[in-house]
Amino acid sequence: MSLSKPVLLLVCSDPIVIEQHLHEIICQLSKTVNLMICTNLQCISKYPIAQGLAKTIKFIDIKIIRKPSVSHDLVATFRLLSVLYANRIDFVLSFTPKGGLISSLSVSIARLILCRHIFYAHYFTGLFWQNLSKLSVRYYFFREIDRFIVNTASKIYCDSSAQLQLLLSTYHESRDVFVLQGSGSLKGVNTSCFRPTSIEERNITRSRLNISHDSFVLLFMGRITADKGIQFLLDAFQMISDTIPKSKLVIVGPIEDKPFEYLNTMESSNIIYLPFSSTPWNYYNLADILVLPSKREGFGSVIIEAAACSIPSIGTSIPGLRDSILHLQTGLLYECGNIEMFINSVKFLYQHPKLRKQFGSTAYHRVISNFSQSDVIDRFVGHLTESFKFEKNSFLSS
Repeated sequence: MSLSKPVLLLVCSDPIVIEQHLHEIICQLSKTVNLMICTNLQCISKYPIAQGLAKTIKFIDIKIIRKPSVSHDLVATFRLLSVLYANRIDFVLSFTPKGGLISSLSVSIARLILCRHIFYAHYFTGLFWQNLSKLSVRYYFFREIDRFIVNTASKIYCDSSAQLQLLLSTYHESRDVFVLQGSGSLKGVNTSCFRPTSIEERNITRSRLNISHDSFVLLFMGRITADKGIQFLLDAFQMISDTIPKSKLVIVGPIEDKPFEYLNTMESSNIIYLPFSSTPWNYYNLADILVLPSKREGFGSVIIEAAACSIPSIGTSIPGLRDSILHLQTGLLYECGNIEMFINSVKFLYQHPKLRKQFGSTAYHRVISNFSQSDVIDRFVGHLTESFKFEKNSFLSS
């Protein structure tokens, strides 16, 4: 560990976040800081990229669970506090909602009892409360948790313009606290992996899954949870398959909600389930459209990954997806929960193959112009490290 570099502690709830979203950022950060990572190591064996990073970067096991649990959250908070106490941490960077809560609590306590300033930044990639009823207790509970994170942080990063505007209108914090890099997106797209392929390559990939070359394929890529709208998608597809001949639904991703574990053993000629893949680009190019019926999203990384493969998308009209999908240009947006509107959107793109191809082409060129992975990550890492240096100098001179 270089004594001349600042020490950054990165906190996230689960190594799958590192595997799918953070490993490129981590590699870039490790060039400029001494990096330590706190996450739940109990399931790291499932994720080869995270395991590889653990060989060169110090990982610390903290059991952070996604769902609210007072006892587990208190244990995780004091475990993280002990890490801050035992190590000379200069700044903390958190991802995921629970990672943000545990980090903001620990940093607040550490600032008091250690009597030293710790630079803290959180990256919002979705707001849990954004689609909850304003009449529910849960809406105010989760909104106020995020308020605490915002009040504690020196910098708040957002991966979409719509999310930034929602945070600004809700919390009325100084505009300088919030940061949106470029056109949005956490890490952009690696266009050497995610790229269009030939019809021949597509048909080879389809044949491996026993999908005929003339099938109309809908692809869902992501975590299998209620928040992602999986049950909505399954219900809608039953009706779609009755009206669109040779339609197929391919679902790729890890099952995180127990009610969906039946997908592992489901026997269906039209629905194919595949578990988590560390090479997702192999599946985008077998699809005609990507579907993302999420109830909440920060930006929707899978949208621009599909776009890099010239695949148009259909998604819910929510903050985040309204940034990643340009309605009637790169895909279609529909009202969240409106199953008829979703089905009609799928039928529309099925019935208009030339327009579908045009949407895919427009989406591809937008990714090339705005979402180069190296540019997106360089901007973020550069801004983060410069913000830390500025705050550190301001604190020392005060």
